[in-house]
Amino acid sequence: MATAGGRSLATVRLALSIVYRSGRALLIFTVVSGFVTAAATAGELLIGRELLNLLAGGDEVDAGDLAPYLIVLGVLLMVAAISQAVAKELRLPLGEQVHRRTMDEILDVATEVELEAYEGSDFHDRLQRARMAAGGQSSAVVFGLVTIVTTLAVAVGVVGVLLAVAPVLVPVAVVGYLPIAFVNTRNNRAHYRLEVELTELVRDRTYLEFTMTDRTDAKEVRSYGIAPTLRQWHGALWETRLRLLRALVRKRMALTTLGSFVSTIVLVATLTIALVLAARGSITLGDAAIAIVGLQQLSSRLKAAGTAFSGVHQGITFLRDFEQFRATLPAIRERRPKGVPPSPPGTLVVDHVGYRYPGATDDAVRSVSFELRRGQIMAIVGANGSGKSTLSKLVCGLLPPSRGTVRWDGIDLATCDPTLVRAQIAPVFQDFSRYMLTIRQAVGLGDVNRLSDEGAIRRAVDDVGLGGVVTSLPDGLDTRLGKAFSGGTDLSIGQWQRLAIARALFRDAPVVVLDEPSASLDPRAEADLFDLLQQLCHDRIVLFVSHRFATVRSADQVLVLDQGEVVEIGPHDALMAAGGLYHDLFTLQADRYGLLH
Repeated sequence: MATAGGRSLATVRLALSIVYRSGRALLIFTVVSGFVTAAATAGELLIGRELLNLLAGGDEVDAGDLAPYLIVLGVLLMVAAISQAVAKELRLPLGEQVHRRTMDEILDVATEVELEAYEGSDFHDRLQRARMAAGGQSSAVVFGLVTIVTTLAVAVGVVGVLLAVAPVLVPVAVVGYLPIAFVNTRNNRAHYRLEVELTELVRDRTYLEFTMTDRTDAKEVRSYGIAPTLRQWHGALWETRLRLLRALVRKRMALTTLGSFVSTIVLVATLTIALVLAARGSITLGDAAIAIVGLQQLSSRLKAAGTAFSGVHQGITFLRDFEQFRATLPAIRERRPKGVPPSPPGTLVVDHVGYRYPGATDDAVRSVSFELRRGQIMAIVGANGSGKSTLSKLVCGLLPPSRGTVRWDGIDLATCDPTLVRAQIAPVFQDFSRYMLTIRQAVGLGDVNRLSDEGAIRRAVDDVGLGGVVTSLPDGLDTRLGKAFSGGTDLSIGQWQRLAIARALFRDAPVVVLDEPSASLDPRAEADLFDLLQQLCHDRIVLFVSHRFATVRSADQVLVLDQGEVVEIGPHDALMAAGGLYHDLFTLQADRYGLLH
């Protein structure tokens, strides 16, 4: 098992690697600037010492004698100031580049991990902590290390001067730093433990903030007058965090006060020694003055190094979350099957498929079986919670069956690369995405390899009945969606759903899975949609989930789910003649809405 020191070194190497790959030149310039500052500071002390000794020598000194020293001192001061400014300014672009790289690595995991991971809170906790730790903590670790190195370089220069004038002062001054280092380490560990404890609380608070500021939720927030209650819950979460933070700060302040007290006593003792040595004539007046200035410099540099060490220690502690999160990517890719599915598939067979969500006690789908050939449309019906959407995700390759198999032309899709499987499926989900991009992009995302195919995008838009809407907009297909953006326009819920269907049609995939694609459409629009599917999907495998029976009766097969199980399957007429659950559900809607058998 790796030691704590070994893990810390590994995390430091990770941070250095990230920053180096993000901006090698910027990092090198930052480090060099720090060493230049260190050299200039040591030079300033030496020149100051010579000036004081010259003035205290008793001989007459004129401006000509002082000029060379003053010129060199001025140059050193300017060099130190410029190098410090350069190092400070370079941190801004370097920090941004580091943040970009670390977020890229987080997005690699978040977009490649299987959908099932999003069903549990553990993944969300790890994702949130990784995002918190990513850019800022990588930069903090490396910039802290740079600060430590350059600060210690300055300290070494100061120590060199002190060794030349009063070597006895050096070990005493260095010992004074140790309490600060101990305190910082203890404080950082306590802070990390608290942040881990509060991970879910922060996510809960962030969700409430989103709910109160999201345009979609704004209607209900106002209609139901729930803002005060949400604000109360939001405030309570903040109070809990602040209460725990205040308790942490009290403990940290007590330790910090103790450490500072010890360090101050040591500093005063070293200054006293310097003055006693000067009074006895053991060192010159110039040496004494430089010793005092040097001790103050050394003290401030060691404190700066201590602060930087604190940041590095804290950054390493948090960065381990990012390191562990990104380390899962190879395993994700290794677990991914390598098989190639048929293209295009001629048959879809679902064979005794079952699925249970992580943490659930009951199956969402149990022993579902059916077969569908190219050119056939199957409608899936059932009450809410019967497993229709779960079955859709299983067919789409988004969830792995807990039992049974999903096969294309006899090939188990569990053995195939899921990205290759999904590339042949065009889905429309019940909770479809509303991409606030241009209309062209929102449709073109159905097949990113054909984003420039304007003709196909227009045909898809026309097929779902949005052609007139797009034509009426000043920017046509290039109209930005979303009122949150400058010049953006909004769509009705039905138009958003049509756009999602257009995206699926644009994909031109051999398998089409539609989960309540007409939930936001009126009955006429839904009938038109089903007619369109029969025209465009005559050579495709189509699954169509719906609550409305006026359209599903035209499907080749109707599968009826109840509590996750198939209770009936067959053509509309056969199911009606059987007088089972489908007959009862259809008759109920027929009586209510005047449907004809």
